[in-house]
Order: sequence, then structure tokens, then C-alpha cells
Amino acid sequence: MSQLTEAKIRLKTVLGSFRIKRLPSRKSETLQAWDAADELLIDNLATEHALMLDEQASNGNRLLVINDQFGALTTALHRHKPDSWNDSSISHLAARLNYLENFKSDTNEAPSFNAIASTEPLSGSYAIVLIKIPKTLALLEQQLSSLNQHINSDTIIIAAGMTKNIHSSTLALFEKHLGETTTSRATKKARLIFCKVDNKIISSQAASSSALTTTRYFADPLDCELISYANGFSRDRLDLGARAMMQAMNENSLPDAENIADLACGNGVLGLHALNAIGKDINKADKQRCITFIDESYMAVAAATENYQHVISNAAKHNIAPIFVVQDSIQKPDTHYDWIICNPPFHIGTAMDTYIANRMFQQSFIALQRNGQLWVVANRHLKYENQIKKVFKNAKIVLSNKKFVVIAATKM
Repeated sequence: MSQLTEAKIRLKTVLGSFRIKRLPSRKSETLQAWDAADELLIDNLATEHALMLDEQASNGNRLLVINDQFGALTTALHRHKPDSWNDSSISHLAARLNYLENFKSDTNEAPSFNAIASTEPLSGSYAIVLIKIPKTLALLEQQLSSLNQHINSDTIIIAAGMTKNIHSSTLALFEKHLGETTTSRATKKARLIFCKVDNKIISSQAASSSALTTTRYFADPLDCELISYANGFSRDRLDLGARAMMQAMNENSLPDAENIADLACGNGVLGLHALNAIGKDINKADKQRCITFIDESYMAVAAATENYQHVISNAAKHNIAPIFVVQDSIQKPDTHYDWIICNPPFHIGTAMDTYIANRMFQQSFIALQRNGQLWVVANRHLKYENQIKKVFKNAKIVLSNKKFVVIAATKM
């Protein structure tokens, strides 16, 4: 391994030096699996709250880490066996792999953390809560609101983020849900948020439900209302890319697919429209079909599940077998698909990155039956048609407008 690559994966802190890698993994990684906010948070906790950390470890008091993207925090704090609360299944997987990377030789080392999905409620109380500021403000508010029954005035709460992601609205949420809030000076373009829990504030909110915050909007192509949760992509309106894909389904001949996958499904809108569009073809309507909704976000799959139950009220009547999977893309499928539809992400965290989409194209090729089709909707500027052609040896644009293209490719 080159020195440059080693430097990219070596996190050095006052708690020790750790090898931390990103997921999905790639041969020539150019991005670190942590940022200056992680470093600032670890160093502050270890230097300013060393006694509290020692008491937490010895007295069995609990530590909660929220939104740890690749496991830098849970790995550095492995001795304290934190709970890790996250909406990303990739983040939980990365944390597990990074733990094994650093401690696999120590057979006496206990599991480093307890993974908790964002769709699962917290239990008990915490002495220390560490929060990485998420990209979505609605997700942060959901998380802060859900904390009120699990903290008290003695709980240490420290949040961290890059300065570009911390705004007055961010601080206002901490003030609203927890109590008095202050910030540190910026260091390496990162900043800490300190919050002193006000028992009056959390008591006044104690009756609030820990249920997921739901956003609803009317999806006119489906002629029905859909829901999204706090971390949902385009959670309060039908995404324009999704609308373009739905238009393409209405204007083109569709595969006579028995096994369908909605990859990176979000709240399931594309998979639902695909079923609706196929069902309108009298020659295809009576076939038994299986559709798999796949997303790495716990909230996305939960929303897709609820929307399916609402839109397809009687699956058996419609000869449909649904499967809902929280995972990173398509992993060694037991069933090969006839049709994969995909509105792929082109960001990892806040960084623009098309690697995940290109990886989805490659995995889709493997997962398709011969003559199976991949349909992708994407912003025009991403130029996915060329990449898809490299994988499938063919690709055609079945819909194009000023902002989006829908590309279809067939596995020959």
C-alpha cells in the first residue's frame, strides 16, 4: 500500500491511531472516511470530558453516537461500546468492517458497538450523546425530538459538523428540543455544538411520540398520496427525475417482467408506477410478479413498505409478491431480474460522486436475466449513457428533456 493511500485511511487521535476505510470500497480511493469534525469531536471528548468517559466505561453508563458515517467515532470509542443510531445501513456495515480491521487480532475484544436503525426507537438513558450533523435538517429534528426521553440535565451532548453545514437554523433546533446551545470556534473548517439539556424543555416534550415524522404529498401519475420519512430524498414532492422515469414508462413499450427490482427505491414511487403501468397492459396484467424494493436507507425502505401497502391494497389479488430489502445495492441475488429500474444517487455524503451509480450499473448487469433490461433516470450532465454502454454494450435514450434522460439497456 502506498504512503498516500495509508495516509488516507489512518485516523490519528488522542485515543489512538486507527485504520478507517470508506464504503463502498474501491481500489484508488481519493477521499477519507472521516472529516475534521470527527477529529474535533473525538479530541474534545477525550480531553475535556476524560473523567466522564472513564466513569461511563466503569459504571456502565451508556454512550450514543448518531450519524457516524463510516465508523470513525465508534471505532475510536470502541472501549466504551457505544450505541450507533443511523439511517444508513452502509454506515453500520462500514463501522463493523472498520472495527474488524483494527481489532480482529484481539480475540478478547468484545463487539464495539450496538447498531440501531433509524426506524427503531431508542431505549434507556444516555450519559453521553455525540451527533454528527446530517445533511438533512428534517432528519436532525427527528433525532433531537426522539432524544427527549433518553437524556437528562447531566447528559453531555456534543454535536459536530463542517461549518458549511451548521447554520442558525441548525442551532435553533437544538435550542428548541434540548436547551441552551453554544458553539466552538471553527477549526479546519469544522465546528462543535455544545448543548446543555434543560429538563423543563424535555419534560414539556416528553409526551411527544417517538414515531417517525411523516411527510405526505400527492403523486399525480399514481393518482394517490405517498409518504416519506425525515431522511427521504425529495420527501415532500414528487422528484422531477422520478417524474421523467414515470413518463418514459407511459410512453414506451415495457418489458414483460416477472421479477422486477426498484434499485435505490427511495419511497418506492418508481416500483409502484412500474406495477401500475404493466397492469394497464391487458396482455401482461394477469401474470404473477415479484418486485423487490432495495435501498441502503432504513427510512426509505420503511416508506416504500408503507406506500406499497397503501397503493397495492391487496397484493394477492394483483398476483404480486413484494420484497423489501435494506442493503447496499444488489448483493449476489438469489433471483435474477427481468427489469431493474433505478434513480441512482450521485453523492456520497455531501461530496458529488458517481462511483455508486456506476457500481449499480455493473451489479445490475450481473443480476439481470439474459434479455433483461435496466432503466436509469439521471441528470443529463452526468453522461451515464456512455458508462452504461461500457457495461451492457448497448444503451438507448427512451426519454429526454431539458434536465433528465431515461436510458434503457438490455443484457444480451
